[in-house]
Amino acid sequence: MPDVYLAGNYVYVNSRMDGRELRAIANLHLHTSHRNHRGTIPIGRAREQCDLVLSETERSLSPLHVEIFFNTSANNFWVRFFYQENGSKTPSF
Repeated sequence: MPDVYLAGNYVYVNSRMDGRELRAIANLHLHTSHRNHRGTIPIGRAREQCDLVLSETERSLSPLHVEIFFNTSANNFWVRFFYQENGSKTPSF
């Protein structure tokens, strides 16, 4: 499963299992959600669900894989991971 990292204002995805390919996929200041007003950035394979769409051929990614949101109490960005359990999306922090 690819790893998703936040560093500063950037989102990074490590999509290779050996850890050698780490690439920036978004600058959080440049990408804002046009589909929702919850202050979140959904990331995954599904174009209809996500603002940042990763490769649809990357089968290790879920249709809705992670969601980035701003935690006001901690004053920083967090990543909420989703995984499938009996067909339903379950958040994991």
